[in-house]
Amino acid sequence: MAYRRNREKTVIIRFFLLLVFIYYLYYLFKTSLFNRYIANNSMRGLVIAPFSNYYFKKNMLFTVKGFRAIAGPILVFIPMGLMLPLLHEKTKKYWHVLLIGLMFSFGIEFLQYITKTGISATDDIILNLLGVSLGFLSYLALKEVFLYA
Repeated sequence: MAYRRNREKTVIIRFFLLLVFIYYLYYLFKTSLFNRYIANNSMRGLVIAPFSNYYFKKNMLFTVKGFRAIAGPILVFIPMGLMLPLLHEKTKKYWHVLLIGLMFSFGIEFLQYITKTGISATDDIILNLLGVSLGFLSYLALKEVFLYA
């Protein structure tokens, strides 16, 4: 009987996490594509050399714009690295989570280029993957805390 209650709790928690994850994906695409599309749909660019834009120069790195350009892509992808292992058993391995994060990141950059809603840059993909990795590390830390608490 206790096993059944625990299983029911797990199903309810995973369903709630799935709803949160769906909202997160909506927010991710909304901020990455749709807000920019409404504001200005004539921005198209492709930067292949990593960390070559002007935010990474020494004088721009410690400004508010520079900080947002670096921290933004990292912070936006941390929830993905944290929630994916909680949602499904097959995404408990780091490389699975990293691959899914890479697909989402590349997809957003590709859509930004196609729809002219942003400048597609490899440094964004690298920073997004850093965010996914930090999220996965957060998952591992939380798992250890709750497992041994």
